[in-house]
Amino acid sequence: MRAVGILIGVPALYTGAGFGLGAIHLEGKPAGPGGIDIWLVSNGMHTGVVIPAAGPGYDLRRYFAAPPEYQQAEWILAGWGDREFFEKVPQWSDLTLSLGAASLIGVHETALSVIWVHDHPSLFSEQRQLRATAAQVRQLADFIQTSAGPAPGGGAQILILPRDTPGETFYRARGRYHLLRTCNNWTSQALAAADLPRGLWTPFAPSVMQHWPRTPGHVPAGD
Repeated sequence: MRAVGILIGVPALYTGAGFGLGAIHLEGKPAGPGGIDIWLVSNGMHTGVVIPAAGPGYDLRRYFAAPPEYQQAEWILAGWGDREFFEKVPQWSDLTLSLGAASLIGVHETALSVIWVHDHPSLFSEQRQLRATAAQVRQLADFIQTSAGPAPGGGAQILILPRDTPGETFYRARGRYHLLRTCNNWTSQALAAADLPRGLWTPFAPSVMQHWPRTPGHVPAGD
């Protein structure tokens, strides 16, 4: 009975803490009407941030060595996560108990997904738009860049993973994915680095998205 209680109680406690702490709003300093458009995107489980690929003081197309057909991409969609998830779980139906358990205890390496974007069709099922200052966008770019593991010759180290999303490239990432630092926590850490609205602790996608206003229209995400 004690074991059953633990099996039921620990997930319930984690879920409650995730949604409870995720609901605590940290306002930050969005730019308002005069700023630069940026987006949060989500497929319901995983979140990422969309910012201009280049701007004053940064050019992510150079650091991440964008493929020739994306050298002029206007936007970059970045998301961090467990490398094994990116490689072996293209659909949630592919997730196994052993892979999920190993991810939660931080066994696997991590990867950074970068999707180069030319236009504005929607790639993810949910998107939220906000405006940021040029300084905040540069801080987001710096956070994305430093999340990637450096290659010996400079720039980010590319990973070849079996995915077929148009414009997507993977890079070796810093840090470990685990119970307390999920892909969605990474997104909120990126927002914190730029002092943008976010939740206190956000292991789940809805906890990230709820702090930005719903907006009509499309997010730039995919070619």
